[in-house]
Amino acid sequence: MYPALKEACHSFSMFKQVKKAITCTVFRCCFLLFLFLCFQSAQAHDPHDESNHHTHSWTKNNNEKFEGSFLMFKDGLVFFETHDQRVVSYPIESLAEKDKHIIIEKIRHIHKLNASDPVLIMVSKKSTWQIVFWISLVFLLMLVVLFLTRSFKSARAFMLLMILPLFMVLFSGFKEGSLRKLRSATNPQKIDSAFAPFKPNVSTYWDTNYFYVESLGIPATHSMMTGITSWQQQVPVPQCYLGANAWPIPLKPVVATTPVPVNALHFTKGAIAIASNGIPIFNPYTNTGVDAYLDGQLDNWGGHSGRADDYHYHIAPMHLYSSPELPIAYAFDGFAVYAGVEPDGSTMTALDGNHGHFWTDGIYHYHGTATAPYMIGQMVGEVTEDADNQIIPQATATPIRTPQSPLAGAVITAFNTVATDHYILTYTLAAQTYQVDYSWTGSGIYTYTFVSPSTTSDSAYTGFVPCTVPNEILEKKEDSDLITVFPNPVVERINIQLNDFINPVDVKEMSLYSSEMELMFNCRGFKSSLPVQKFAKGYYILVIVTKHQVITKKIIVI
Repeated sequence: MYPALKEACHSFSMFKQVKKAITCTVFRCCFLLFLFLCFQSAQAHDPHDESNHHTHSWTKNNNEKFEGSFLMFKDGLVFFETHDQRVVSYPIESLAEKDKHIIIEKIRHIHKLNASDPVLIMVSKKSTWQIVFWISLVFLLMLVVLFLTRSFKSARAFMLLMILPLFMVLFSGFKEGSLRKLRSATNPQKIDSAFAPFKPNVSTYWDTNYFYVESLGIPATHSMMTGITSWQQQVPVPQCYLGANAWPIPLKPVVATTPVPVNALHFTKGAIAIASNGIPIFNPYTNTGVDAYLDGQLDNWGGHSGRADDYHYHIAPMHLYSSPELPIAYAFDGFAVYAGVEPDGSTMTALDGNHGHFWTDGIYHYHGTATAPYMIGQMVGEVTEDADNQIIPQATATPIRTPQSPLAGAVITAFNTVATDHYILTYTLAAQTYQVDYSWTGSGIYTYTFVSPSTTSDSAYTGFVPCTVPNEILEKKEDSDLITVFPNPVVERINIQLNDFINPVDVKEMSLYSSEMELMFNCRGFKSSLPVQKFAKGYYILVIVTKHQVITKKIIVI
């Protein structure tokens, strides 16, 4: 019996060894699978960072088909970019039901992405949750194996080993594009801080939708035109970018489903951004499709005069950099442009295909660089591009004379400011020196004197009356002839009365801001009475936005 018992014990010992080997093998395989899934999770990809456009076959109600990538939905129209990079639009009701549903889902996704409160965006949710499911399943399987073998010490060791991959998943497993905090609204006071160093040559104000920049389009901190080797014979003339013609920056930028490229096909007319000194910034490509910088059309500061004698930049104005936290410009999709460092002063991190990235505050921003695309590769935010390939709304320049022609071989060597209404541009051509001496009067008479080595000729034009930038836009907008507010100062309730020239039906919205520009009240349409008894003592600003103008009035609560 003893040999039989010995043989049985030996067999049981072998069984335990085999069982232990099988358990270890299963455990190791599960653990390796777990690490692989963690690694896959860490490599989650953000499709929004792709620079290419994904086309789709769309069908209209009449069964007509077309290829294109969805750009945006605005005012009932769906905008698409075709394979040849043309922008077309169709009413959403003209699309087939299936495609209409796709567009609606995209719109819902964008609205969720741009919710007013911070939200957590999980890119590729389906694949992410599949990974989480498989990780959980493998985790449970390993625990079952460990507890069946009663190897509690191994279980504790395993739990300790689990900490490392769990930290990989929770803290470094998802890229910025996969787990991102976004905010849609931009603080107007933060935007205003970028323009503050250039006041009073720049004036600003805002309503609930846009931040407005007023200027004359002439830089106050540097000269112009010097260094141009490919000249169009245009010279800088101050423009009236004021009031209804101010430069608008969206206060509630919307992240576009498909960013639109800034290239020789898109945004070739008008500005794409406004510099912090009030100078508009155009596409690096001119309306002729050439890179203005490489073609020698830009001066030493990255600007030149356009066909309306309007001065503007074509590349990032890096020379405006003064401190890391202040942007050098704002794009017309609502996002800031910084110089070569991050807002906290650290070294600029890697840029995506749009020439920017999301920052730690959850808000996207671009960066200026010395090489193409110089500032904006693609418009991250939604913008509307009209048939002339320009972003709308935006300010416009007013020409004094007909557009001039390029002057081959001319090199601008100097630009002198004789007075605020008198400039002299000097250039060389075929080793000889020429000048354009021009000035204007307060009544809008513009005189151009062309000086050559042998002759002098004059040309006079009747143009717009020169304007000035107001020192404080709120004081300018405050007009007692437009509205009457009583009583003011007020204790409980203010009454608002419009003059005979303003129809209450034309009032789009009304807002009341504190002295710190905190929104206290907002409504659509016109209200003739507003309660203020719950407001703290101090002064407030009433803003009434009509179809034609923005009216403000100071309110004193006592």
